[in-house]
Amino acid sequence: MMLELQAQLRSYGIESVAPQDERRYVELSLSERDFARVKRQMSEKYFRIIRGRSVYGILVANFEKHGRPNYIGPNTLAEIAIAFNAKKKIYLLQDIYADLRDELVAWDAVSLRGDLSVIVRDLANHTFVKERQLRFELSDNYRIRAV
Repeated sequence: MMLELQAQLRSYGIESVAPQDERRYVELSLSERDFARVKRQMSEKYFRIIRGRSVYGILVANFEKHGRPNYIGPNTLAEIAIAFNAKKKIYLLQDIYADLRDELVAWDAVSLRGDLSVIVRDLANHTFVKERQLRFELSDNYRIRAV
């Protein structure tokens, strides 16, 4: 799915980058302690990226998971909270995840319902981005970044 989203973003003229997939570390059969260390390092890296001055916002790929539509897990919620605290725009690829409705609405998360053109329009009209080339950082929780 990430490659399809990258292709869509590229069709809008937006470069996209997919970060490491933590599943590859599971395949390495790391100990629980080593896996936790790697996961912590990855989280710290993305929290720094989200807070970065050149970051416009985040795009959360909230597909159905565990039978729950628009699912957002704990790590994704942490990234959304970092984005909110850093005054970044929050986009949800799908719709609002019902279990987190209060927080997502309070934090002005924008439901795209699959329509990436909303982001493109927002970015094109935002003075923060007008002078910069657009680049999206992608992961499970696609990060939008202007550089």
